[in-house]
Amino acid sequence: MSDDKRFRAIINYQSFALMILVIFVHAFNMEYAGNLLTGINFFTGKTAALMAEARAFGAGQGAVTAACVENIFSELLGQAAVPGFFMVSALLFYRNIGVRLTFSVLREKWKRRVRSLLIPYFLWNLFYLILHGVADKTGFNTDFEDIFFALVNHRYNPVFWYMKELILLTVLAPFVYIAVRDKRVGALMLFLSLMAAAFWTRIPYHIVNEDALFYYLTGAYCSIHLKGFLGINKTEGQSDRKKDLLKAGSFFIGAAVTELFVFLITEGRIGLTGAADSLSAELVTGLSVLERSFMPAGLYFLISGFVRGDRTVPEYMKINFFVYALHYMIIRGIYRVADMLFHGSLETEALLCLYFFMPAMCVLSAFIVSRPLKKYTPRFWSLINGGR
Repeated sequence: MSDDKRFRAIINYQSFALMILVIFVHAFNMEYAGNLLTGINFFTGKTAALMAEARAFGAGQGAVTAACVENIFSELLGQAAVPGFFMVSALLFYRNIGVRLTFSVLREKWKRRVRSLLIPYFLWNLFYLILHGVADKTGFNTDFEDIFFALVNHRYNPVFWYMKELILLTVLAPFVYIAVRDKRVGALMLFLSLMAAAFWTRIPYHIVNEDALFYYLTGAYCSIHLKGFLGINKTEGQSDRKKDLLKAGSFFIGAAVTELFVFLITEGRIGLTGAADSLSAELVTGLSVLERSFMPAGLYFLISGFVRGDRTVPEYMKINFFVYALHYMIIRGIYRVADMLFHGSLETEALLCLYFFMPAMCVLSAFIVSRPLKKYTPRFWSLINGGR
């Protein structure tokens, strides 16, 4: 397997794994447990107090336990998915840029991103606008402002907030490159962007999400300065599984330690005084942002350790964007049908089973729909899938 083909295979496997986590984030179905457990994981959010309040609202022990189990995947693990996608996107955008970013190179990259990002963004937002109009009993809303925000600001397609941020960061590519092209200056910019993410509530104007900027800058910096560390420029024979797995383990341990500090701070196990205490919220945010960057980095090296020359990426792992565009509708549809069939009386155990089967159902549904689209409408498929 060539260097580029192996790298692409690693990215495919990682994107699929991150997509599974995204599905888990949106598949959370324990909202009825006092509606207080949707933001809990084992390490943040004053867990014990929220659980007690949920029980006060009538949530049983089974629902509370199930919510905690789901939150391991939806919050503790799932929240690393989008950061991972930002890092992967930047890695792909900047990895083959030479000594300097010329206008011709930038123009070509922007041209490809118009096809892979901008056109699918508008088409899918249009699809969800029409879908909302069909489902809405009051009919289509022809108000210009509503249509504008539906197409430009993903009003009826909430999961596309990520694509909007990615489009903005792609437009800002020259500034991103200037920020990270020098190794030392780039490291400083990473630190400053991390501080911006930590103190985002104190920033009056937001061009892009500050945490998204940190993840994207991290991917760009690694793509330009750390190709050897990432193994991008290694041949198949040079890849070292032990080193990759050691790197993966180091990042996972870093994520665990960071989360432990978040837990100790939020639960009051670490006493902060003076200025440190007044900045505890910012400290927790900064540590959380770091943790969410460590996890996809660890996943990258874990996958890299096992991808070899004879490994072929399965077809269902090559439609990650299509799954991303459809999964939210599939999840809501499955839960709506289940609710109608069982008249809102699904037991906790059944909801938990649905939750864990949801990734398989989303991927399978999207794969089934993709087959005739690719076969009979290849141009349309290329448009909605961004030429992937």
